Amino acid sequence: MYLAYLKGDLTVDGPTLQAVADLWREAGQLFPSGFAQFEHDQAHFCFVQKRAVMLMGFSGQATGIFDQIKFRTGVFRSPQPDPADLRFGAQMVARSSEGSLRSYGSFGVTKASLHPGIALDFLHYLTCKNSSRKFTTISRFLPTVVGVEPPPDMLPFMPDLHGYPAGPGLNYTPDTKTAVANAQYLLFGPKGSSRKFLDQIRKELGSALRSDLERNNKSRLSSMRRTDTTIAGTQQLLVNQPDNPLLMQKLQNLLETQNDLEASIHYTRLRLQQADRAAASPVL
Repeated sequence: MYLAYLKGDLTVDGPTLQAVADLWREAGQLFPSGFAQFEHDQAHFCFVQKRAVMLMGFSGQATGIFDQIKFRTGVFRSPQPDPADLRFGAQMVARSSEGSLRSYGSFGVTKASLHPGIALDFLHYLTCKNSSRKFTTISRFLPTVVGVEPPPDMLPFMPDLHGYPAGPGLNYTPDTKTAVANAQYLLFGPKGSSRKFLDQIRKELGSALRSDLERNNKSRLSSMRRTDTTIAGTQQLLVNQPDNPLLMQKLQNLLETQNDLEASIHYTRLRLQQADRAAASPVL
């Protein structure tokens, strides 16, 4: 989406961003005044005090909420327009899948560990099914070990794998997110409108998108350079263990990741150059 906007295939005046602004505006009318400035704890407080009928949250936040409330509550996916909706359905292919969600909190053993074997055994213990089941039951966090079911009250938080990959958004990269946030008052304010919001976005969105793309490319380039040393080390290990299937698979995965990073970097550079040439070309 970012590259399409810079090239001119997607515009503020087109139906896609117009529908986004209209939907945000309509939803915003249902929220309390000043909601955009709410922090998580303020939103939680409103909900547990019965001053809000709905709270957008995640599984990691649910445990504290469940422990505080005394009233009946339920869990459902964030509502999305139906493709058949006359106003917003044209921009929807189908409901989005949550298959791209990732776990966090990776485990590892440091190079300086005095007892790496014992540390690795402990990690194996933590990640076995029995330990994962016990941790999930106590913490009510979603399990990351295949075959372990969450507690019944956390089942609705399990990722829904049906549907299409979610489309890009305007709140995932820093400069674009800031440009949108700075214009929100023109959308949600008492005298706001979709048109006022989009007029302001038109002034800042292009430069913000480009800045984010260039920053992302620099980050990918740094990742690629760091991966070079890992690839070289793995290749050296394979010289001494040429028949080790785990090392062979690791090297294959590293090379695929490296190729993907390099292709993404060059593709983004090419599209940015194309956008520059299109912007410099005279309009006939």
